[in-house]
Amino acid sequence: MRLATRAKNFFTDSQIANILIIFILVFIGSAVVSENFLTSYNISTMIFNLSMVGMVSLAQGTLLLQGDIDISLGSIAGLSAVITATLMMVNEMNPILAIIIGVLFGALMGMINGGLITRFNLNPIVLTIGAMYAYDGFNLVYTEGRNITGFPLYITRLGGGSLWGIPIPAFFLLGIFILYYFLTQKTVYGRKIYALGNNREAARIVGIKVDRLRVIGYSLAGAVSGLAGILMAFRMAAAQSTIGAEWLLPSIAAPVIGGIAIKGGIGSIAGALIGAALMTVIGNIIVLAGVAAYWQQAVNGTIIILAVVVDSIAKNYGQQ
Repeated sequence: MRLATRAKNFFTDSQIANILIIFILVFIGSAVVSENFLTSYNISTMIFNLSMVGMVSLAQGTLLLQGDIDISLGSIAGLSAVITATLMMVNEMNPILAIIIGVLFGALMGMINGGLITRFNLNPIVLTIGAMYAYDGFNLVYTEGRNITGFPLYITRLGGGSLWGIPIPAFFLLGIFILYYFLTQKTVYGRKIYALGNNREAARIVGIKVDRLRVIGYSLAGAVSGLAGILMAFRMAAAQSTIGAEWLLPSIAAPVIGGIAIKGGIGSIAGALIGAALMTVIGNIIVLAGVAAYWQQAVNGTIIILAVVVDSIAKNYGQQ
């Protein structure tokens, strides 16, 4: 009985602490395995990668909390980047205004996804897979596979520059984390999100405007993903149709291994961020160890499988 109680506590009450311990162990192990791991260049690279994956993971994690998911967030990021670059370089729009419109365009794509899902009671996975292909298709048709380049130097610094030795995108990640943490942990909106994830029909019965909240969640996720895509374009000094293509698996794996339940209602945004940090370190050490890059996709997929299994175990223990 005592062993079962300890196991239950391990899987339910200490999820964030557990994943943090795993992250620290992996970080230390990586430093031992590779002498290049703790170099300033590599640390800066990891922080930048974490900033990109982290923003999308926070957006995906919040959707998971409310019992939803958006497979198209990476595609939204890519198309938002192309829209922003076009407004800047082709239409000669003020860069700040172009960025704002690009982020709003991301929110619009998210809103379209959420609106279709709620209006026609569609499966989020199926709908957003279709949306992913549609947004990717629009991107390729518009750009014809070509890059949009020529950004002003001061704009590229938003994605590739540093402040006090810290990559500037990390400050955007911090701001997004604070926003999501405040919304989910300190507001009525956050409590309603958890209610949706726990039991959507019960939430509807007690008067929560379920469809509106779901659409808001998708819209916010689209905006955040759009911002990540724009910053990535600035980092690369080019808007490419492939931006965001590699963020799908990490954006799902990070929240789940960070303790957010696949079916919603359980977990914390803090866990999603730590999960993203763990995914970043794992991906980085794979590269430093000279392992073929294709293995990273296999590792990400395996982590998702393990995370789903652990999520199921946690749920079973929580019900006992």
